[in-house]
Amino acid sequence: MSAHFCGVYTQQKTALQLQRTVGYKSTLGTAALQQFYKDLSNLEPEQRNGIRLDILCQSNSFFNDCVRTLRKLKSAGTVYVELKHLYERLVQIYGDRGMVHRRVRYVMQTLANFGCVTNAGRRWKIEECLG
Repeated sequence: MSAHFCGVYTQQKTALQLQRTVGYKSTLGTAALQQFYKDLSNLEPEQRNGIRLDILCQSNSFFNDCVRTLRKLKSAGTVYVELKHLYERLVQIYGDRGMVHRRVRYVMQTLANFGCVTNAGRRWKIEECLG
Protein backbone atom coordinates (compact mmCIF):
# COMPACT_ATOMS: atom_id res chain seq x y z
CA MET A 1 0.00 0.00 0.00
CA SER A 2 2.95 2.31 0.41
CA ALA A 3 2.88 3.09 -3.32
CA HIS A 4 -0.64 4.50 -2.99
CA PHE A 5 -0.70 6.08 0.45
CA CYS A 6 1.78 8.40 2.08
CA GLY A 7 2.41 8.03 5.78
CA VAL A 8 2.19 5.15 8.22
CA TYR A 9 -0.97 6.49 9.88
CA THR A 10 -2.83 6.68 6.56
CA GLN A 11 -1.80 3.13 5.66
CA GLN A 12 -2.91 1.81 9.07
CA LYS A 13 -6.23 3.64 8.85
CA THR A 14 -6.87 2.32 5.34
CA ALA A 15 -5.99 -1.25 6.35
CA LEU A 16 -8.27 -1.03 9.38
CA GLN A 17 -11.16 0.28 7.25
CA LEU A 18 -10.67 -2.54 4.76
CA GLN A 19 -10.72 -5.09 7.58
CA ARG A 20 -13.88 -3.58 9.03
CA THR A 21 -15.64 -3.24 5.69
CA VAL A 22 -14.65 -6.38 3.86
CA GLY A 23 -13.60 -8.52 6.79
CA TYR A 24 -11.09 -11.29 7.17
CA LYS A 25 -13.46 -13.91 5.76
CA SER A 26 -15.01 -11.89 3.01
CA THR A 27 -17.42 -13.24 0.44
CA LEU A 28 -15.66 -10.97 -2.04
CA GLY A 29 -12.75 -12.62 -3.76
CA THR A 30 -9.47 -11.10 -4.78
CA ALA A 31 -10.61 -10.63 -8.37
CA ALA A 32 -13.71 -8.69 -7.30
CA LEU A 33 -11.69 -6.48 -4.98
CA GLN A 34 -9.14 -5.79 -7.70
CA GLN A 35 -11.94 -4.84 -10.08
CA PHE A 36 -13.40 -2.50 -7.47
CA TYR A 37 -9.96 -0.96 -7.05
CA LYS A 38 -9.62 -0.41 -10.80
CA ASP A 39 -13.08 1.13 -10.97
CA LEU A 40 -12.41 3.41 -8.00
CA SER A 41 -9.03 4.55 -9.27
CA ASN A 42 -10.61 5.67 -12.57
CA LEU A 43 -13.06 8.00 -10.78
CA GLU A 44 -12.69 11.27 -8.99
CA PRO A 45 -13.05 11.00 -5.18
CA GLU A 46 -16.50 12.63 -5.13
CA GLN A 47 -17.79 10.08 -7.69
CA ARG A 48 -16.74 6.96 -5.76
CA ASN A 49 -19.62 6.65 -3.29
CA GLY A 50 -21.75 4.46 -5.56
CA ILE A 51 -19.02 1.85 -5.83
CA ARG A 52 -18.24 2.09 -2.11
CA LEU A 53 -21.91 1.47 -1.40
CA ASP A 54 -21.82 -1.59 -3.67
CA ILE A 55 -18.76 -2.93 -1.85
CA LEU A 56 -20.45 -2.54 1.52
CA CYS A 57 -23.67 -4.14 0.30
CA GLN A 58 -21.85 -7.12 -1.22
CA SER A 59 -19.52 -7.68 1.71
CA ASN A 60 -21.89 -7.13 4.64
CA SER A 61 -25.30 -8.81 4.69
CA PHE A 62 -26.66 -6.63 7.52
CA PHE A 63 -25.71 -3.46 5.66
CA ASN A 64 -27.31 -4.87 2.52
CA ASP A 65 -30.53 -5.70 4.41
CA CYS A 66 -30.72 -2.12 5.73
CA VAL A 67 -30.18 -0.63 2.28
CA ARG A 68 -32.70 -3.01 0.73
CA THR A 69 -35.27 -2.03 3.40
CA LEU A 70 -34.67 1.67 2.72
CA ARG A 71 -35.02 1.11 -1.02
CA LYS A 72 -38.32 -0.72 -0.51
CA LEU A 73 -39.62 2.11 1.65
CA LYS A 74 -38.47 4.65 -0.96
CA SER A 75 -40.19 2.74 -3.78
CA ALA A 76 -43.37 2.65 -1.70
CA GLY A 77 -43.35 6.43 -1.63
CA THR A 78 -41.80 6.99 1.79
CA VAL A 79 -39.55 10.05 1.91
CA TYR A 80 -38.82 10.17 5.66
CA VAL A 81 -38.19 7.12 7.80
CA GLU A 82 -37.84 6.76 11.55
CA LEU A 83 -35.34 4.33 13.02
CA LYS A 84 -38.15 2.36 14.65
CA HIS A 85 -39.38 1.39 11.17
CA LEU A 86 -35.97 -0.05 10.34
CA TYR A 87 -35.73 -1.73 13.74
CA GLU A 88 -39.08 -3.46 13.21
CA ARG A 89 -38.11 -4.85 9.83
CA LEU A 90 -34.61 -5.93 10.79
CA VAL A 91 -35.69 -7.51 14.09
CA GLN A 92 -37.90 -9.79 11.97
CA ILE A 93 -34.77 -10.96 10.14
CA TYR A 94 -32.16 -11.03 12.95
CA GLY A 95 -34.25 -11.39 16.09
CA ASP A 96 -34.70 -8.94 18.93
CA ARG A 97 -31.10 -8.34 19.94
CA GLY A 98 -29.32 -5.17 20.98
CA MET A 99 -26.90 -5.44 18.10
CA VAL A 100 -29.70 -4.72 15.63
CA HIS A 101 -30.41 -1.30 17.09
CA ARG A 102 -26.73 -0.40 17.39
CA ARG A 103 -25.82 -1.57 13.90
CA VAL A 104 -28.79 0.18 12.28
CA ARG A 105 -27.49 3.46 13.71
CA TYR A 106 -24.01 2.70 12.32
CA VAL A 107 -25.44 1.92 8.89
CA MET A 108 -27.48 5.12 8.88
CA GLN A 109 -24.41 7.16 9.83
CA THR A 110 -22.42 5.53 7.02
CA LEU A 111 -25.23 6.24 4.55
CA ALA A 112 -25.32 9.83 5.79
CA ASN A 113 -21.58 10.10 5.08
CA PHE A 114 -22.31 8.89 1.54
CA GLY A 115 -25.12 11.43 1.17
CA CYS A 116 -27.77 8.73 0.74
CA VAL A 117 -29.77 9.79 3.80
CA THR A 118 -30.05 13.06 5.70
CA ASN A 119 -30.81 13.33 9.39
CA ALA A 120 -33.90 15.48 9.87
CA GLY A 121 -34.35 15.44 13.63
CA ARG A 122 -35.96 12.17 14.67
CA ARG A 123 -36.41 11.10 11.06
CA TRP A 124 -34.09 10.33 8.16
CA LYS A 125 -34.75 11.59 4.66
CA ILE A 126 -34.02 8.98 2.00
CA GLU A 127 -32.16 10.69 -0.83
CA GLU A 128 -32.33 9.87 -4.53
CA CYS A 129 -29.08 7.87 -4.59
CA LEU A 130 -30.95 5.03 -2.85
CA GLY A 131 -33.95 5.24 -5.16
